[in-house]
Amino acid sequence: MIKKWSYFAGLGLFITVISSGFRPNEVKQFGKIEGFHISEDEITNYTVPTIDETAKINFNFPFTGKSYIGFKQAVAIKESQGLYKLVNPYGYMG
Repeated sequence: MIKKWSYFAGLGLFITVISSGFRPNEVKQFGKIEGFHISEDEITNYTVPTIDETAKINFNFPFTGKSYIGFKQAVAIKESQGLYKLVNPYGYMG
């Protein structure tokens, strides 16, 4: 009987402690933050790049073979986008 009583009392106490952490003590009032909101008379200009500006540059990657060295070089070429001075001796950027 005491085990059941202590189990339910402990469970109730646990639920009370956990649920009290999710309830705010007071209601917080948030005002407007300076520089965050746009005023009514402010004009917004959105710029979207054209198709020519977003065209991808296609690189002609050399065939490096099916060996480990070839794989390493292929990864290096792909990561550096053809800029070989960016690749370290291990075949990676950085």
